[in-house]
Amino acid sequence: MQAAAIEGQEAWRERIEVALSVLRVSCRSIEVAAAPGLDFAPVEHDLTEAHAQLLLAYDGEVDPAKALPLGLGHLERARSVLAARGEVDPVLAGVAERFAQAGQQLAEATQLIAARVYLPPSPPREQLASLRLPRLHRVTRPRLTPCWRFPPLPAPEVTEAPLPALPQPTDFDALEQTMEALKERAAQRQERAKERQPKAERPPRPEPERPEPPPGFARDPLPQQSADEFLRQSARLCFEEVTMVGMARLPFLDEPWRGMEILDQRMLSAIDAIVALGPPAFTELERWVVESPAPEPFRVFAITMILGSLEGRDALAAAERAFYRVVTADPEAGAQFARALRLTAHPHAVTVARRLLHDPTPAHRALGLEVLAHHGAATPEELAWGAAAAEPELVAAALFPLAAAKHPGTQAAITRALTLPGSAVRRAVWRAMTVSGDPRLSHVLHQDLTSELSLEAHVRLGALGSQQDSELLYQELGQAPSEGVIAALGWAGDARFIEPLMQVLKGKDKALAQAAALALERLTRAGLFIEVEVPPEELEGPPAPEPNTGEPAEPLAKAVSDPRDLPDPGSPDLVLLPTTDFNRWHRWWRDNGARFTPGTRYRRGVPYSPLVSWNELDAAPCTPGERRVLQEELISRTGSYVAFDVDQWVYRQEAALAMWEPKARAASGRPGAWATPSRRS
Repeated sequence: MQAAAIEGQEAWRERIEVALSVLRVSCRSIEVAAAPGLDFAPVEHDLTEAHAQLLLAYDGEVDPAKALPLGLGHLERARSVLAARGEVDPVLAGVAERFAQAGQQLAEATQLIAARVYLPPSPPREQLASLRLPRLHRVTRPRLTPCWRFPPLPAPEVTEAPLPALPQPTDFDALEQTMEALKERAAQRQERAKERQPKAERPPRPEPERPEPPPGFARDPLPQQSADEFLRQSARLCFEEVTMVGMARLPFLDEPWRGMEILDQRMLSAIDAIVALGPPAFTELERWVVESPAPEPFRVFAITMILGSLEGRDALAAAERAFYRVVTADPEAGAQFARALRLTAHPHAVTVARRLLHDPTPAHRALGLEVLAHHGAATPEELAWGAAAAEPELVAAALFPLAAAKHPGTQAAITRALTLPGSAVRRAVWRAMTVSGDPRLSHVLHQDLTSELSLEAHVRLGALGSQQDSELLYQELGQAPSEGVIAALGWAGDARFIEPLMQVLKGKDKALAQAAALALERLTRAGLFIEVEVPPEELEGPPAPEPNTGEPAEPLAKAVSDPRDLPDPGSPDLVLLPTTDFNRWHRWWRDNGARFTPGTRYRRGVPYSPLVSWNELDAAPCTPGERRVLQEELISRTGSYVAFDVDQWVYRQEAALAMWEPKARAASGRPGAWATPSRRS
């Protein structure tokens, strides 16, 4: 797999990648495990220079034949300092040994590059705004170097050299002189003690009261800022904007998915603004992640998105360091890092993902495989390696792209995955069976109806199953009604399910009634919506627990406020949901029931065909989860495959929908049937 993994990448750059990975891990060891006592300032300087030279060589900004020896020299000097200290600190001894390994990689890279003819890089292009998609900006700038927090040098102890002993007095005059000398020494000690004490701050002078400003003017002027302070403040605001959009861009239940393009454009504009602010803004990004009071996964998303729009391997190297720093405290950072790598336009996103395949943590290797598959860069050998791995995370990441690529080992990989634990593996099995047309899918979904994935299994059985499967679901409704089986009947769409679903509306269980109303709307498109008040923030996930930042606990008097002075709970959110009023549905059914034929499959009020799924995917206000099911339904009912990701840019989704349309139209010759194709293209 190693040869396939670096196919198309020059071997000397691969050596630099290995060296950079070793340096990142080693420097992190110094940060968290090295004992204080050594002045790390010279080491930090040499490592910074080494990184700069390696990244300049990697990007071709300077001649690699000149930059690599310079970087190797700085690395060797830092290694020698740490090796000398290694006798008393085993951590530094190990770091020095790893630095030697990195040096060997750089020496090999230098030999590989010796005969290469150096071509200067192209000049920077005119910066253009990002519209709908991110642009890759080329800016003249120094390389981004790491932001480390090595142990500080301990403060020196304040010691005083003992004063020479005074001569023993032999008469009264000598005694008088000795007494005067002792008094003078005591006064000097007091003076030195005063100098060491911090000076008391003078109380600020009260400012004179300002006159009342004219109408329309602010009373207090804004504080004066230097140009650098203004630049940093502007960049910080844009950074927080990208972080916020990363959290909020996916639509809620009744929101059209194209509406997220407004948020996407805000994010792209904020990224462009940071690029326009120039190199001083870039260098602050990693520090803002490092110095965050608590690990924040969406800051990893933000720094990856911003630096992913900046040309150069050093940009994504900074995002990598931020990812590794945060993910040890919050594993969610891994998902956000991979999410940004899927969205970014940076050509080295594939390089970073391929380096993740060598990470010792299985979850990180799975992220790398997922990103490679998304960009279409995963080789057949890499996919087969992931599907055959012992770790469920890797199998879950590899199984679907392996099946989508029509790999000859797909069936064997699915059979093996069926024996592995974990909900992620099970979902991957469903998707792989769907795209490969595996006839075992229905049986596997029936097995999972009573598992922890019951709701998802029911929905997929309704959407992807046969007419016989829908009959079994209908029987389950009479025996043990649940939200899962009700949702599945809405996806299955047989017209004879309408009246039994309406009967559920009469029950006292509000959750089942709401599920039945949603299923009826999916089946009939009756449009019987009402505005429903949802308590504030109920549409969002549960709040994350407050992280332990090492700060003292909040005072009890502040935590338990006076009940007469509680904050306002906030206004409720309003969402459009199908009504659960049986009488309204009964009147609608009385007027429209003649349009529906029992035994025929309906979706949104018309006989079902793959083109209806395509229309839903394109225009219906569905949640991201529902749109993923629609994508799987299109794959199952057409026998074709088009890559589609609900988290992608709206422009990319529209392009995928345009590719889906002719395939869906060609497979829609029998409206109302449960037909599946006999052949898969």
